[in-house]
Amino acid sequence: MADKPYYPGSSVAHISTLAAMLEINRDLIEKHSKNTSSSYTTFLISPPSKKSREVSEPKESLKKIQKRINSRIMSEVDYPKYLMGGIRDTASRRDYVNNSKLHLKPETLINLDIENFFPNIHKEHVKNVFKYLFRFSEDVSETLSCLTTLEGVVPQGGCTSTYLGNLVFFNYEYGVVSKLRSKGISYSRLLDDITLSSKKRLTEEEKTWAISLVAGMINHYGMNMHDGKTRIEHRESRDAKYEVTGAWVRHGEPKIRKDDRKKIRSAVRKCEIMYEESPYSSEYHKQWNKTSGRVAQLGRFNHKAEEKKLRERLKTILPLYDDVYSKTLSVKVNQVVRRRRKNQINIDSVGTRNYILKLYHELGIMARTKKTQARRLKQSLRENFGNIISNPHY
Repeated sequence: MADKPYYPGSSVAHISTLAAMLEINRDLIEKHSKNTSSSYTTFLISPPSKKSREVSEPKESLKKIQKRINSRIMSEVDYPKYLMGGIRDTASRRDYVNNSKLHLKPETLINLDIENFFPNIHKEHVKNVFKYLFRFSEDVSETLSCLTTLEGVVPQGGCTSTYLGNLVFFNYEYGVVSKLRSKGISYSRLLDDITLSSKKRLTEEEKTWAISLVAGMINHYGMNMHDGKTRIEHRESRDAKYEVTGAWVRHGEPKIRKDDRKKIRSAVRKCEIMYEESPYSSEYHKQWNKTSGRVAQLGRFNHKAEEKKLRERLKTILPLYDDVYSKTLSVKVNQVVRRRRKNQINIDSVGTRNYILKLYHELGIMARTKKTQARRLKQSLRENFGNIISNPHY
């Protein structure tokens, strides 16, 4: 695979052709391209121990358009292997685990971070991606850049944002990768996280050259490195973190550190204590789901035996619904089924789809205590929303 992203599809010269490609009404495309500011819901997310960040989620109509852009245009690109995160790849997952596998057992490890990445991807950058990578016309590129940006920048939360984050450096990054490779330095980027590694101990001059090369690319696009997050480590330093996007890479395969595995075991124990207090509370449901994800993480890093042991413990303390919520859930299902039979619901909307799938998932939890009732309600949803619930064994 080449170092430069490549789009094998045909160029698009007219908005009418774009509308046909996306199977979206042309008037709707033009309406949203001229007024995207009213098509987003913006809110703050405050992760534990991290700075709050603004997320802008497209509303239903624009979300549908952006998802079509992803499936009909963005996913058709051949992405080089050094790009990770937010890329659909059936052959090899482009996630943080496989990102770490590109940098195993290095003698020198360099972690870099791009400051305020998405807010610094401007509309002009996006337009250039569509115009010069996809070879779309000026008019089509302008329209697509309007559909995928908010107030002149790529929004965190947009359906197309991670794809654009991968492609923004398409005409420059491949050259950086080639130059680094010629010096025996591996490169990968998971959106705003850049990793360099080498099987040899790099000199101060070589490290400075490599970092400057990457910084030059970032600066070329009007962005800056987050100097406070730059980390340079060597194998002989026993106190070095030696991590790539959260994975420990000192040895021949990525691992989770002992301290982190201990925290996962503690989280399972916390679930067991909370289950004894109340398996019905929303707090317990959240804690169990979060812990289940962390246990699954063990398997991704080949801690299979530990994952299996903890998974068995979690299976004995599954979250439950009490009689009150089970009754509420039954009412919700019966209501939506009645609306469907009276043609009072838009079954093609993203909101309806998500709501039906949420109800179906919750019926799976209800079945743990009310199996017969839950089975009947699930059957009712399948009969009326079979186009949404494609898997009868869900």
